[in-house]
Amino acid sequence: EQGSGRLWVVAPLCWLTSVVVYLKIFRALKQVVSLKTSEERRLCHTDIHTRHYTLFVSGIPESSRTEEAIAQHFEAQFPGNVLHVTLVKDLTTLFEPHLAEYTKAWRSLKHAEATLEENPQASPPMTRERTCGTKRHAIPWYSEQCAALRALLEQRRESFKEFPALPCCFVTFSSLAAAASAASAAQQSTA
Repeated sequence: EQGSGRLWVVAPLCWLTSVVVYLKIFRALKQVVSLKTSEERRLCHTDIHTRHYTLFVSGIPESSRTEEAIAQHFEAQFPGNVLHVTLVKDLTTLFEPHLAEYTKAWRSLKHAEATLEENPQASPPMTRERTCGTKRHAIPWYSEQCAALRALLEQRRESFKEFPALPCCFVTFSSLAAAASAASAAQQSTA
């Protein structure tokens, strides 16, 4: 017995399928490169390169842990080049627990809304306040929780300046030359 001639039909079909798949991948890759290039051009034209001009400064004495004091210090060394100072603050006890609760409630709300949207004829999703608590409609319950936690987070954000600052900050300069000079000066002072 010799092989059937019909088996040769499979090879050109595989080749054709491979060519089509490779062309689709090539087109998608070309589109991604085009999007990346256009975004880089947009950033170059708007001159937004603050990530290149920002330094992380550590070892700040407790008496100088304010945005104004740090800005004055760098402004004295590099006049007209300091754009912004951002203090690093410990939010683990004052902010993050509430943010985690808000995120959990928001996800539960979105899940309940998606469940209702998926099957509008079904009864509305229910939830329990606690493990053995009474059943409630999930969407109003989670909406109330989100609103209350959002108000608490906004209140915490307003009191952000009162949170204790850590001995480090980010300083953004107006030019790469100023940022490089500040980094060089910092390295020389620690050496």
